[in-house]
Amino acid sequence: MNQSKKNIDKSIRIISASKSSDENKRIADFLAENKISPVFADSGKEIIELSSKNHFPLIFVDSEIDDISLKELPEKINSSKKTVKSILIIILHKDNTGLIPEFKKNGYDDFMVKPLDKNLFLSRLENLLKLNKLENTLARAVKYIQSEEKKSPTDLRNISQDIIIQWGRLETLGRLTSGIMHEITTPVQYLTDNLHFLEESFPLILNALNQFSEIIESAKKGKIDENQIEAAEKILTESDIEYLINELPQAVKQSLGGIEKITTILLSVRNMARQIVNEKVSSDINKIVENAVIITKNIWKNSTELQTDLKKDLPPVQCEPGAISQVIVNLIVNATHAVEENTDRKNHLIKVETTLENSNIVIRVSDSGKGIPESIISKIFNPFFTTKKIEKGTGQGLAISKTIIERHKGNISVSSTSESGTVFTVKIPIDSEAENHVEKKEPQTLIKQAKPDKKPVILFVDEDRDMLTSLERMLKTTENEWTILFSQSPEKALSIMEKKPADIIISEYNMKELNGYELLKRIKEKFPQTDRVILSGETDEDKIMKAVPIAHQFIYKPVNSVKLKKMLTRTIAMRNILKDRNLRQTISKLDSLPSLPSVYNEIVKELNSPVSSTKKIGEIISKDPSMTSKILQLINSGFFYLPSKISKPDEAVVILGTDVVKSLVLNLEIFSKIKLSKNFRKFQNDLYYHSMATAKTAKEIAIMEGLSDFDADQAFMAGLIHDCGKLILASNFPEKFQLVLDNSDETDFEAVREEKKIFKASHEIVGAFLMGVWGLPLEIIEAILYHHSPSMSSDNEFTVTSAVHAANIIELEKKGSLKTKYENAFDENYFNRIKIYDRPQIWKEKFLESQQV
Repeated sequence: MNQSKKNIDKSIRIISASKSSDENKRIADFLAENKISPVFADSGKEIIELSSKNHFPLIFVDSEIDDISLKELPEKINSSKKTVKSILIIILHKDNTGLIPEFKKNGYDDFMVKPLDKNLFLSRLENLLKLNKLENTLARAVKYIQSEEKKSPTDLRNISQDIIIQWGRLETLGRLTSGIMHEITTPVQYLTDNLHFLEESFPLILNALNQFSEIIESAKKGKIDENQIEAAEKILTESDIEYLINELPQAVKQSLGGIEKITTILLSVRNMARQIVNEKVSSDINKIVENAVIITKNIWKNSTELQTDLKKDLPPVQCEPGAISQVIVNLIVNATHAVEENTDRKNHLIKVETTLENSNIVIRVSDSGKGIPESIISKIFNPFFTTKKIEKGTGQGLAISKTIIERHKGNISVSSTSESGTVFTVKIPIDSEAENHVEKKEPQTLIKQAKPDKKPVILFVDEDRDMLTSLERMLKTTENEWTILFSQSPEKALSIMEKKPADIIISEYNMKELNGYELLKRIKEKFPQTDRVILSGETDEDKIMKAVPIAHQFIYKPVNSVKLKKMLTRTIAMRNILKDRNLRQTISKLDSLPSLPSVYNEIVKELNSPVSSTKKIGEIISKDPSMTSKILQLINSGFFYLPSKISKPDEAVVILGTDVVKSLVLNLEIFSKIKLSKNFRKFQNDLYYHSMATAKTAKEIAIMEGLSDFDADQAFMAGLIHDCGKLILASNFPEKFQLVLDNSDETDFEAVREEKKIFKASHEIVGAFLMGVWGLPLEIIEAILYHHSPSMSSDNEFTVTSAVHAANIIELEKKGSLKTKYENAFDENYFNRIKIYDRPQIWKEKFLESQQV
């Protein structure tokens, strides 16, 4: 696919200044595909003259221009620009990249290296123009507010806190863009160098191996030619094999480290940029600090040393991770500016520490700068107070930081002296719920028990040949377990499927011939039994949201071999829960489950409200098993690259954001009103109330038995959707399911027997299968699958499955769905195995006596 055409404003004005007509022509050619005609200049004076008459958002300056000081050029171009400035990019020869810090200090915003790469050039161009537009809009807004502030006392109550915070976050990221790009280009450089080294080394190694193979063959025949030995010794000497043996592993290790570094930087930026406001999720403060240090590295690395002292095993804290990252980034950037201004000291130092004091997480950022003058230290947290030029800062950083921390019920303070520098101290109170959030390894019963009947077929589709080649190498060790197929063409992939349908198809989203959404849509229609996965680096949430009803799972590039193999192993195991092919085919086609009309109407009303909140939306979703299962499918997909699984709808809504949820519900219609016949009204109401009751009781039992709050939340979610298999069967096979109800006299255990007779599978298996295909956490899937028969699990202690099994039995007994022969329906062998023999009776007494129905 042609990657060079970008969404760039055709009317944009650009100056390209170079003494080389070839370099100007190269840039003109790059821009021609986007129908942009730059203005060319061949001297610094001409740049100044052109920019004084018209505003040029972007100016490319070749470092070889010598008629004017490159050091003075930025100031002369922007000297008359008070609210609108030009972005200056210096174009360097690759041998002069060591001058980048000096050029940045002199006012250049970014740099590029000759020879210019077209795709990189256009991608950077698009991002820089967006940044320019944002900065100029922000500058004008700040100027207006500052002018209004002079007329009356500062009053920002009429300006939304969320808008101010988001402005600050975008401004911070904007100012860090060029530095982040540099941090990426550095590992790209040594990745390239190492690959060239590997490319040059392999022929030498192969030559040596061939020579030794000949010696081995001669030895087998009992005769080694002395000429062969001499040739081998010559190869060893000329190839410097000893050097290669030492250096090749290091080159590979360094390259893998470079890839990990690039991935970490990109994900750090992505996590900070995500617009999470007003709601909090359980977060690791040390991880947030590490991300902030990575993002700001290019700011501080050339002028100071930055040390971190992060206390191990800090408890998680309920916070807005993007907002807290914004605070730390602002403090590090300010500290860097402070030490740069302190020319009296030779050894500059910034230190970032975390610790636990009483019930607070404490973050300290200290610097060895000159300190803050006593005359202004009381003003530094005031909105829009700044001592910097407008293009260097808008005075929002510390004011926004204070707002963010106070919203977390914490505080931020400062101490400063001219001798020791400045220390900012941030305190955030620990939420007891977050403190108890201790995640365990996923259960493996399902993975071990659900062995495939035949060798699974997995098909990868990507137009990038190199991507497919790397995947083939990555999965080479699995060739005895799985049949792996690859296709560069979506149409060819469809032909492959016609001959032999794959069990799993994994497709890139962005493809020229047929995008991933269209491909998987066709697969869904023609081969519904195939699991559909998107593996992509796509960051456009609108595109990903469009694919939600089509794809079962999402994986975000880059993905390492461990994660990819784990996902494939898990997906294959989930497929083998349900053996009946026809039933599996029908269920695999489902992109949503029907919701109760009352809850559906409530969520639509809330989403259409001008004052809708993520908290309220999360609460509504938590009432409905169908909505809950779908929202958990999306949030636990690889697209969001979360470090752990999410099991609470309210946290899921916070991360997704109100706009995304609104799009899912109103535009994509992933939730729908239940469409069951009148005969199912009683079934529908009973299912809803039983599910809610089971969820609440499961959570209470989990807490009683000492599970963490995280596991208790898992128990609630599993209890809420434990009978989703009934809803699947009732809505897709109403006539057959009516027979189940008629023949079982509405008794749950008899219903299971009838389900197996009519469908060849019970509702536990059906529900677990679909939730497994959707990628929900294994704890929840196992609780669904084993809620009638926990002995089939491998549990040796009390788990989420234990809580859901117990709650289900108690709630069935409450509503009278257990006949006399089922009165002792607890799985006694299971509870004996996990050594809690007497607990079931205690639970029954507590819950049956507390609520008589």
